[in-house]
Amino acid sequence: MRNDDASTIRAYREIDKVIVSVRIGRLMSADRIKRTTLSFVVSAFLFSSLALCSSAATLDDLKKLEIICFVPSYLPEGFRLKNAEITYDDAGPDEKKELRFPLYSLEYGDSGKRTFSIESAREGIGDRNIMEDEENAEETEIKTPLGPMYLIYRPKGKEGRKDEIKANWIEDANMNSEKAKGAESHPVLGRFHGISATGITLGEFTKIVQSLHPIREDTAGTPAATQASARKIHPKVFSIIN
Repeated sequence: MRNDDASTIRAYREIDKVIVSVRIGRLMSADRIKRTTLSFVVSAFLFSSLALCSSAATLDDLKKLEIICFVPSYLPEGFRLKNAEITYDDAGPDEKKELRFPLYSLEYGDSGKRTFSIESAREGIGDRNIMEDEENAEETEIKTPLGPMYLIYRPKGKEGRKDEIKANWIEDANMNSEKAKGAESHPVLGRFHGISATGITLGEFTKIVQSLHPIREDTAGTPAATQASARKIHPKVFSIIN
């Protein structure tokens, strides 16, 4: 075989290698694209799922709920809405499984450690007027448009900012109405409302509480809607029981 023929054969073999390499590269690139696309789809799905499970809300979202949601018309200077959430309480064993019962919570505060918050519950509540540092805590009762409100706070003393203030559960008008139907009935629209604060005075706390009103106008039309009852359970009752 002549030298030029051998060179031609070697050249064709090199060309074949290049063609095979290109084909393999295309297959690998296609596989990477498929994996990348799948990863993107899965990530997008997970992100969407997390977004759907998120309970973040706005005050306008609270207005869409059928339950009574209390909001303040007065806040200390520097306070703003920091967080609003809507969650759902599952149906009980003797309730229709498809039912979902909305609950809400609100937190107001400033750029420091001062806060004012409201949480709600439907059933299974305990006493809120308990503090770990009971030796340094003190109790009192204040009058509000929502009815008498029993408080526990620390440190002791009527004056000065408090590290923590807690009010016991308040029953709204819907809760009172539904409970009147019988002890065996579960609340549907009725809710308990728990109020807490940090870093503010008793006077500021009282002023905020006295400004609370239902966020929906149609639930504020009658005195009964704004007249709630407080669950007055003294912390030391539990010590006596135990």
